[in-house]
Formats: sequence, structure tokens, C-alpha cells
Amino acid sequence: MRSPPLAGLRVLDLTRLLPGPLASMHLADLGADVIKIEDTGAGDYARSAGAVHGDISYFQLVNRNKRSFAAWTALFERVDCCVTPVLRFEESLQNEQFQARGMIVEVAGFKQFAPPYQISELPFEARLPPPAAGEHSEEILRENGFSADEIAGLRAQKVI
Repeated sequence: MRSPPLAGLRVLDLTRLLPGPLASMHLADLGADVIKIEDTGAGDYARSAGAVHGDISYFQLVNRNKRSFAAWTALFERVDCCVTPVLRFEESLQNEQFQARGMIVEVAGFKQFAPPYQISELPFEARLPPPAAGEHSEEILRENGFSADEIAGLRAQKVI
């Protein structure tokens, strides 16, 4: 017997609506090593969809041949590497490691992430807030040779 066509391929299944788990199940059926990772809050919605045939749930119907996050983390317990759960944005803003590394910054009144890397003697700074929609359109068009009339024409056509 030959090996499955997707043997050796690893897929992280981050889906939670029926089409996603079904598609990743087909990948697992074809030999991919599919690791099911669920949202720590809602999880896969199929878990709460109820039974289909007796005790068989929708979740069971679309998640065969997959490994769980627990199986995935068990692999990393044997090696020296950093592995943590995937956090929602709100959770990550409270993460003590992100805070200790200065990775949470406030720009224009909004908390967001600083780059994950750090460069000696070059602390991260947000030099400019994000531009408003179309804020620099005319300036960029002028720098690229557009005349005032051409820019006015683009504005009249609602291109900019």
C-alpha cells in the first residue's frame, strides 16, 4: 500500500465553523498531520451543535484523524523551546511577558503591539499615527508628476 498523498504535511486547524473543520478533516483523511487548536472561549461551534445520530455529535463527524492541542504541546515538552497558547487580542494586552518586553504601546490613543524584536540602542517609537483615509493622496500624486487638473479630475471621478 502506498503512503497517503499528504503524509508529512502538518496543518494547524484554527477553524471553528463547519466548512473549516470539514475541510481540514479531508486533509487529515489524505494523510496530513492535522492539529486541532480551539479558541479558549467559544471553541469549535460544532461542540455545542448537539447530537446527529444518538450520541454522535457534529464535532465528532468533522474532526476525525486530528490531534488535539494537548498532543501538540506534549511534543514540545521534550524539547527546549517556548510554546504558549494563542491569545485573543484582549488577552495579549494583559500578557505579562508582552508587557515586560515593552511590546504593548499606545499610538493615537489605541493600544497595539510594538515589533516583537528589539535592537540595541534603538528603542521602538511610533513616529507617526496612522494616516487618515486619503490624507496623503494629493501629495503622492504631485510627487509622481500628476498636475493639479489631473488630481482634480481623479477627485471628481471619486478615484481619490
